[in-house]
Amino acid sequence: TGGKSYEVTGSDGSGYELAMKFGHTITKLSPALTALVIKKDILTKSAGVRVKATVSKGNYKHTGEIQITDYGVSGIPVFNISRTLEKNDNLAIDFAPDFFTNELREIILNFSKIYKDLATEKILKGLYNEKLASVLAEKSGLKKIKAKDLSTENIESLINTIKNYNVIIEKKRGFDYAQVTAGGVDTSEINAETMESKLSPNLYIVGEMLDVDGICGGYNLHFAWCTGLIAGGNCN
Repeated sequence: TGGKSYEVTGSDGSGYELAMKFGHTITKLSPALTALVIKKDILTKSAGVRVKATVSKGNYKHTGEIQITDYGVSGIPVFNISRTLEKNDNLAIDFAPDFFTNELREIILNFSKIYKDLATEKILKGLYNEKLASVLAEKSGLKKIKAKDLSTENIESLINTIKNYNVIIEKKRGFDYAQVTAGGVDTSEINAETMESKLSPNLYIVGEMLDVDGICGGYNLHFAWCTGLIAGGNCN
């Protein structure tokens, strides 16, 4: 039956209704491995840009190529962290994951000395696509300010924007765009050795029907196949 993701394939959530009829508990269902829609932010001015970054919320952190869109952010790191985010949550983006703060500071200082007559967004083009460079300068309140006029406070503001760009989540992109469904049949109600229901003998529940989901990388498919194999080997 699948979960609730990609309804056009037949996974319309009806499996959860069947499980409930057999007495099973369904935990909260939500889209996972999906893009995030953010509240109004100038970041969307750089829609179409792909850039290596680290996205984080609390102890959850993923690094890789993210894609900035006209509605928010996408890409594998965003997919991986999407299950932990809800409306109004804060998502922090580090646009310089390969550099410590002091290293980034040295780079910007060197650029500002070499290209002192250029505007701040122009010196950032050595690091970023021009659309993103412009956004980072504007977010820091430094757009059109020449490099030679940058104060220590200006540079620290820019570094903070690059290393800790915060956006507010409006919503997840939704089940139609999600690769998997988070939530499902409570695993405490399933025999993990056989995948048989503890509440209804001869009923086996596997794969995305269960409250189990993983990050990108084929783990969800692997879990579906393995639990299906276990169930198939144990049912009569």
